Amino acid sequence: MKSYINEIEVSGFPYEDLAPKDDADNSNYYSEALDWALKNDKVYNIALTGPYGSGKSSVLGTYKKNRPHYHYLNISLASFYEKKEMVQSDSPQNNDSKVEKINNFEDIEIEKSILQQLFYKVHPSQIPYTRFRKIINWSVWSIFKKVIIVLITILLGIILFYPSAISTIQNNVDEVRHFFMPEWAYGIFIILAVSEITYIIKYCNERLRVSKVSFEEATVELDKTSDESIFNKYLDEILYFFEVTKYNVVYIEDLDRFNNTRIFTKLRELNALINNSEQVNRRVVFLYAIKDDMFKNKDRTKFFDFIIPIIPVINATNSGDKLLEKIRSTNLGDNISNDYIKGVSIYIDDMRILNNIYNEFVLYKSILTNVTLKAQQILSLIIYKNLYPNDFANLQYNKGIVYQAFENKKNFIKQKTTEAHETRIQLEEKLKHVNQEVLMTTQELKAALLYNLFGMVVKNGAIQLDYYTNYSIDQIMDDDFDLSLLDKPGSNTLYFNINGGRVESSSMAVANEKSGSELTYIQRSKNIKMKNEEIQEEIKEQIQYMENKERNLCAYSFKSLIDTFGVENVLDDVVRKEKSIVYLLRNGYIDETYPNYLTYFYPNSISVLDMNFILGVRNHESYSFEYSLSNTKEVILSLNEYEFKQIEVLNFALVEFFLERRDINNKKFCMIIEQLSNESPISITFIDNFLDKTNYVPLFLDSLCKKWNNIWRYIDQTSGYSTLKKDSYLQKIIAYVDLESIEVINCNGALKL
Repeated sequence: MKSYINEIEVSGFPYEDLAPKDDADNSNYYSEALDWALKNDKVYNIALTGPYGSGKSSVLGTYKKNRPHYHYLNISLASFYEKKEMVQSDSPQNNDSKVEKINNFEDIEIEKSILQQLFYKVHPSQIPYTRFRKIINWSVWSIFKKVIIVLITILLGIILFYPSAISTIQNNVDEVRHFFMPEWAYGIFIILAVSEITYIIKYCNERLRVSKVSFEEATVELDKTSDESIFNKYLDEILYFFEVTKYNVVYIEDLDRFNNTRIFTKLRELNALINNSEQVNRRVVFLYAIKDDMFKNKDRTKFFDFIIPIIPVINATNSGDKLLEKIRSTNLGDNISNDYIKGVSIYIDDMRILNNIYNEFVLYKSILTNVTLKAQQILSLIIYKNLYPNDFANLQYNKGIVYQAFENKKNFIKQKTTEAHETRIQLEEKLKHVNQEVLMTTQELKAALLYNLFGMVVKNGAIQLDYYTNYSIDQIMDDDFDLSLLDKPGSNTLYFNINGGRVESSSMAVANEKSGSELTYIQRSKNIKMKNEEIQEEIKEQIQYMENKERNLCAYSFKSLIDTFGVENVLDDVVRKEKSIVYLLRNGYIDETYPNYLTYFYPNSISVLDMNFILGVRNHESYSFEYSLSNTKEVILSLNEYEFKQIEVLNFALVEFFLERRDINNKKFCMIIEQLSNESPISITFIDNFLDKTNYVPLFLDSLCKKWNNIWRYIDQTSGYSTLKKDSYLQKIIAYVDLESIEVINCNGALKL
């Protein structure tokens, strides 16, 4: 099918209307099918079937344009809300009766709307004998003509039937004229009189309204208790309408939005009455535009004499190509990738929605030009806005599904941060207890345990738990023996056997109490085993890992959070069931920067340059270290704490701001220094250049050395600096860094050339 688009050039951009097109059938197949059906005298009810947005209205619009010899009457019954009115039934079978009442009321509503559109379509002069009256706007000239005609009629009547009255009037006029009135004054009087009468009639027509006029059955009333059809009640009016008009093709669209199949039965009956009426005496065809699944099973073939399926002009498989073609034609979407379009387009299967997405993208992208916003992010929000208009409106007020998704993220990070914190505390406690343990080997600990169990130094013999379990002292003293075997549930009492005799002893609980330690012997045994340097190093690494995790979780973007932990763990059921929203979130097309895309940016305390820097940090897009900031303080306040861990935040003016105010203990500044000590190429480049530009070399270098204990080892062994540059760094470290930090740096004699 050829171009489905009717383009209108406005301000350089080809916006597209959402109305039905009149060039949607270049192949002419649909028109030929309609020609055949309309020429077939057996066909009275025709259906154009297809999903919403498939182009049914456009096919008919094209046909109307190319076949003007038919007289078309269009009836549109669009309903975008669900009517919910409960009617209490008096029937014992109240459930079924209640539903039937509601549906009957819907039938009446639909029939009333059809009747209104019939009679309001034509001018009142075409249906002069109808009992339905409409307000008619009379022009001044039409009223003036009517007044003149009435006056002339009255004057002629007087001349014809009362000729003597003319003489009497003439005599009276002559007498009055002799006193004070010139002849031309009578002409003025007549003009003023006619004008005043015209004005009075016009005023009454505009200002005065009759509150109620009843002409027999001419008032359409919705009686909810009546089962009589509106069509049946006003059938004579409908037949009269078609008698005096020339309409022979009645096009009814959007009737399927009501999900009411009974109305089709009534319309088919009405069509039969019209076509069988000698009063109308011509063939009238009803043409319906409905969705394919309006009827169940084989029912639709009973309602219609001919069915024409409309193949959708667009669906999820080809909408991406069409959308990309439109956007690329504007030069506004140069950074939008093909992969992105292919991914999001599967959720767009309606041509009107696609056209509206395009129109809104052009407007948003054209208006939001004062700050650097990503075209893909703008388009993603526009797609979300068109697929979920109510939720988009709620998002402005911190409500709805997308807002809930970001609340899910916040709660998930809080939960994981708490878990990492608790794990770190447990590891630190474990390490603390390991270091506090005074005994060095498990043999020493077990010897102390045996002494507290039996009050003597035990070297031989065995410990009996029950009649079947015995452990020799040699077994127990072995490094691999697990002391928890002596503290099994149900075997709390231990017996000491030596030389065939049995001495009753206390339990492990008693021994633990005698030890005077807050830890049990089993716990202390585990701690002693962890005195190994390698094991302690592993614990320290775990602590460091948990500490980093605790800090870094806040810096996770929505995309990275979902990639790491999975959609099912981050998002709740309400959000997950909206597949298109989940797709946009998990791919980062809607992210934490979405508030910047919702409204126009007004540069007040933060300039456009400042906002671009902030957006760069949040979009992980780096600017030059020398990027100029207008209001550094506001930029720092606008950035979240976790964002200072990103390389994109590295900026000379921003670091200089902290140093100038001696605000070196600020958590955000500390995060920058921590980042600069990570020995990455970007961090080293920043340090090298910043030292040549800053006015606060001593303060900066001292802050850096406090955090970066390995700084000199890196400079001396890894950096690849020349000897001259190494000397320069060494001189600055000795001159500006405090003695305590120098001692840490010089650990193992590292501070030497």
